Amino acid sequence: MINGNLLKEQWYERINDLRERWPDLTQSDVDYIEGDPNKLIKVVAKRRHIPQEEAIRDVNDFISRLKVRPKLA
Repeated sequence: MINGNLLKEQWYERINDLRERWPDLTQSDVDYIEGDPNKLIKVVAKRRHIPQEEAIRDVNDFISRLKVRPKLA
């Protein structure tokens, strides 16, 4: 899985992508997740009513498609 710190750094820039992928996530979900991949997995599993293993694959796919990279100074 991606470095969680990179996702956190770009979290607010990625919220629209997140909501496009999982439109049933609430603002409370987004606030709770705060860019933490593990929290995202838990919320996706809960909202979609899927096993955690499937949520892990879904989140990994989402993150890999974002091509999150460290910001250069």
